[in-house]
Amino acid sequence: MFLHCPVPDFRANLGYWKRALQLQDWRVSVMLVPAAELDSNAVGEMDIAARDKMATIRILREQDSDLPRRLARADQQLTLVHELVHLKRMVDGDAWHNEAETVAQTTALVRSHHRWREAAAIEDYKGWLSNNPSGASKTPSPLKAAH
Repeated sequence: MFLHCPVPDFRANLGYWKRALQLQDWRVSVMLVPAAELDSNAVGEMDIAARDKMATIRILREQDSDLPRRLARADQQLTLVHELVHLKRMVDGDAWHNEAETVAQTTALVRSHHRWREAAAIEDYKGWLSNNPSGASKTPSPLKAAH
């Protein structure tokens, strides 16, 4: 299945997921940044000021992704959810740095909320990988981790 993925509406998606994860009392900003502003091989990172209940999520901009445009856009949306799940896990006192658990929780969350664009991104990525096996080594993302 190949998914049309318009430019992500981060404001709407952020509001939706903050409500779903009960993070409305947090001030969260989202920035699209070049690869040079992220750690090596990262597609998203978050800075947290817990005392002030503030977080800044930085997401790899589309033009710096190795993925085709539709997958890069879907990956940006999934990365937003993934980073918010990290924040929720921290707020709840869980092992919020545990990537495997965060990926599993993110995948289950987008499916249980019927957020098909994000969920379909995982399936589209699997199809893309089967046609582009060399892409797996270049694509560190929530999509790759969910694969």
